[in-house]
Amino acid sequence: VLGMDNMILMESTDENIISYASDIKNAGNTLLSLINDILDTSKIEAGGMTVEPMEYSLASLINDCYSMALFQATEKDLALNITVDPFLPSGLYGDEDRIRQIVINILSNAVKYTRTGHIDFSVGFEKTGDKTLNLIFKVQDTGIGISQAYLPKIFEVFSRERTSMGNTIVGTGLGMSIVKKIVELMQGTITVESEVGVGTEFCIHIPFRLAQK
Repeated sequence: VLGMDNMILMESTDENIISYASDIKNAGNTLLSLINDILDTSKIEAGGMTVEPMEYSLASLINDCYSMALFQATEKDLALNITVDPFLPSGLYGDEDRIRQIVINILSNAVKYTRTGHIDFSVGFEKTGDKTLNLIFKVQDTGIGISQAYLPKIFEVFSRERTSMGNTIVGTGLGMSIVKKIVELMQGTITVESEVGVGTEFCIHIPFRLAQK
């Protein structure tokens, strides 16, 4: 469906048709995201989700995540700021796809729940040995925030807090649950701090090995 719709967007010159096709694209991508979340949750519950480590370029991964989030933020007229430790190693050994899934999910969530202001994305590290380190991802937004009563439930399956933005945000409440499960699968940790009306900060620590030189 998305493939054929993309052909319409590329070939049509009729403004009404382009508008309809754009709506189909947005709805299709939303549906695809929901389906992927449900499939990932089922895989996790069945014990079928695994980590497949390999050597990868951290700089390339960060750029991919930032570019995707920047597109989403720009559509809402939000500023997306990025800070990367200049001494961050470029080559690591780990599951690149799972890291990308974690970071994109956290960034997309920040954009989703932020009406105005900015989102700060930082990447740092701490050495844990000669060839090991913890990657540290932080995402801080100026969004609607999370109540203290709901914070303990933020990583529960199908959990979503009712807010003033509730009717305008599409989702299953699976995203944060999936992120936490993947982080734990990679022997990492994730924490969240938030204040209603001020914003939210997620902090993720995940251990990695340096790639072989």
